[in-house]
Amino acid sequence: MRSLDLPSDLEASIFDVCVRGLRNEDLGSRLESISQEVRDAATRYLERGRSDTLHHFVEHAAVGTVTKDEMVDLYNKRFAKGPGRGVYDEIKSLSKNGVCPYCDHGTVRTLDHVLSKSKFPSLSVVPLNLVGCCADCNKLKPNIAPSSLSETPLHPYFDNIDDCQWLFASVSIGPVPSIIFRAEYVGHWSVELNERVQNHFEYMELGNLYSRQAAREMSNKRQMIVEIRRSGGANEVADRLREEFHSSRAVRVNSWRTALYEALSQNAWFCDVGHAFEG
Repeated sequence: MRSLDLPSDLEASIFDVCVRGLRNEDLGSRLESISQEVRDAATRYLERGRSDTLHHFVEHAAVGTVTKDEMVDLYNKRFAKGPGRGVYDEIKSLSKNGVCPYCDHGTVRTLDHVLSKSKFPSLSVVPLNLVGCCADCNKLKPNIAPSSLSETPLHPYFDNIDDCQWLFASVSIGPVPSIIFRAEYVGHWSVELNERVQNHFEYMELGNLYSRQAAREMSNKRQMIVEIRRSGGANEVADRLREEFHSSRAVRVNSWRTALYEALSQNAWFCDVGHAFEG
């Protein structure tokens, strides 16, 4: 997961923009009556996000006299479209180069509610609760109300998991080698953070995604590796793969490419047995 800068609208003033000009006077009046409640929820969200206590939010079915469905409609019709669209697009643009922060691969296409709008409607249009992501991650992320820190989804605005390497890979030996990715336990992290990283890795199906990417990468590099092995032997192959590893690590310590090239460069079988990759 990649960390992101906080959105500029921290107090959810976009809520008032979305409400203003509604044709349904009754709905507009009821939404205006909960404006301060939404702002207060946004303030608590910032405090709890910074203190790892987002799981203290209690699941609720309504906000004052405004129902869950009405809050969801506000997001769909007035935030994702209509007057709030500018903030919607701004949040999407927080992801560097348009890359999904959840999987570090897909293209940002939509916004994800970290705490789901169906279970926490007061947070439906709170920018801090919205993260730009790819369509696949938006579908895969579970719709839960976390009851503990361990169950709380990783949050790009508040969590930084790139202070050390946690993503690793290993080579599966066979006629056509494959790569198996894993999230490893980090000793200086809390138990809860390790569990959250493991949960993220599993429910976003990152192992399968990265294995597919690794297969494509190895196919693209196939001829280069075969030629290096023929001309310089296993040691030269290992040296070239280590160069790729260090180059990838300098860009991102926990990318699938970093884990891939570290695993390949350290695997004597892969570097030495030419026919296993030539087949």
